[in-house]
Amino acid sequence: MAYATSMMGVALATNLFEFYLFFELMIIPSWALINIYGYGEREKIALIYLLWSIVGAVLFVTGALTAYATLHSFEISDLGRLNGHPMSTFIVAIMILGFFIKMAAFGLHIWLPYAHTEAPTPISALLSPAMIGLAAYATVRLLVPIHSAFQSVNGVISIWAFVTMVYGGLMVLAQNDIKRLLAYSSISQMGYIIIGIASNTPLGISGAMLHYISHGLGKAALFLSAGAIMHQSGIRDIRSLGGLAGKMPISAVAFTIGCMNIAGIPPTIGFMSKMLVFIGAINRGLATSPLDLAVALAALIATALTIGYTTWTIRRIFFGPTPEHLENVKEAPLTMTVPLIIFSVLSVVAGIYPRVILDPLIQNILALVQG
Repeated sequence: MAYATSMMGVALATNLFEFYLFFELMIIPSWALINIYGYGEREKIALIYLLWSIVGAVLFVTGALTAYATLHSFEISDLGRLNGHPMSTFIVAIMILGFFIKMAAFGLHIWLPYAHTEAPTPISALLSPAMIGLAAYATVRLLVPIHSAFQSVNGVISIWAFVTMVYGGLMVLAQNDIKRLLAYSSISQMGYIIIGIASNTPLGISGAMLHYISHGLGKAALFLSAGAIMHQSGIRDIRSLGGLAGKMPISAVAFTIGCMNIAGIPPTIGFMSKMLVFIGAINRGLATSPLDLAVALAALIATALTIGYTTWTIRRIFFGPTPEHLENVKEAPLTMTVPLIIFSVLSVVAGIYPRVILDPLIQNILALVQG
């Protein structure tokens, strides 16, 4: 309850002090849940997670206090007054570094594979889509209105996003632990969100925020499906799995829909979110420089990597010959499968009719970008 409340507080905060308070409060319950209920070297991993989270929070508060010293106001609505100020670039850069730690961007991602792998599965389902995505929301809400400074760092952010996207995807291919595989895929998906934000266009940023939603639905379905498989089989090594589609059909369908969501395959909401991300990134490249356009096109091509590792994972877990030790495996109980059904249905319904989310989202993003 405290974990979910702190995340809601970050989303609803109206000034930087409130934002920082709830941003810090998120760390405490999530650290405790990993430390007490996690697997493996949970105390060591919880400490790694705690230290990295604190570094991110310190970087953010440095930018927030600098903004206060400049504006004499903690109100988020006043951040637009930093446009043109000599300190604005420093404030944007230092806050982005703090948020990138939370988002596990390349080079600042060390904590995520350990924390997500050894956290209890329901907590992994919150850590991956909800908590790390809040940093993307914070970047849009706090930094996009500082137009001049944000545009000055866009090129670096785009390249960083592309590297994050490709690195996370390649690392997925090297994993055999099902939860560690999903953790690295979260790093890759953050690259898509960051590249949409870096486009600094209404469609690109709207796509990034929509991908936050699609990633949340898809990754929740994936982690919970993985939890069902681990619960029923006692196995998390993909090399020891196979042929489970006939024995766990609900989990298999939910896992497949989750993969479709993060890969951007219709009719899931992930298709619309990635389409908007790339429209925004390509439009920015056409309007600015050949380098930006090249990065956008390379990112678009890199989507094939996501499709490749998701379909390969589905093949390894749910198809092929069934090992003898899995002959008696059955579908998970309703307490596990009902959430999977809900997330899967929401992913498809939102993909078929995204306007209920997209229309108000674009209106708010337009106000931020043009305001």
